[in-house]
Amino acid sequence: MTSPLFIDEPLIVPPTTGEAVLRLSRLIGHLNGESSRHIDCLRAARTELIGALETGDQSAIGSTLLLAQQKLLNVYESVREDDAQCIALGFPTQSFMRDEMAIAPVDIETVTATFTLIGKQILTSLSFARAANATSYWLHEVRHFQDSPEERVEDAVIEKSAPLFDRLRLPSGPRVLRIKSRNLSAWVLSEEFTIDVPYLSVL
Repeated sequence: MTSPLFIDEPLIVPPTTGEAVLRLSRLIGHLNGESSRHIDCLRAARTELIGALETGDQSAIGSTLLLAQQKLLNVYESVREDDAQCIALGFPTQSFMRDEMAIAPVDIETVTATFTLIGKQILTSLSFARAANATSYWLHEVRHFQDSPEERVEDAVIEKSAPLFDRLRLPSGPRVLRIKSRNLSAWVLSEEFTIDVPYLSVL
């Protein structure tokens, strides 16, 4: 039986097959064109993981996921003393990992909004990249008063442990949002971003 990986940061050891494929692909993209000894290993791990997913063999999926996690951990171990490299590759720095009060905001550039029409209701889903040291996320909606634009109200809408808010019932039109990253010790809010929820009349 393979030994467990003794680290619990999803940016280093993704907990799901989907996140592992995404993390492997992003690392390959960052390292592509460089003389990195990790490129071939990362590509092989991604190919094996996707192949296992295609077969549907749960045993193979579990073993290839563990292998992919180990390859990602190897890359992290090779750069963890270099803060600039960690940041470039999307890993938390060593000082960040040691500080339980440190928590990163969600990068709003990674937010993707999709919309689904169910009957006469538009449902919104928001996915985004994980924030380092975060164990849960709150979606906040920001509203400005028309007669007094400088005044604002910010309401917490929903909390999730995964970086996904799905099947949200948001009113049509522009919605100003923020995401709060949280753990047991700290929290931080992202910058504001706007999504445009479509109107039924334009679908």
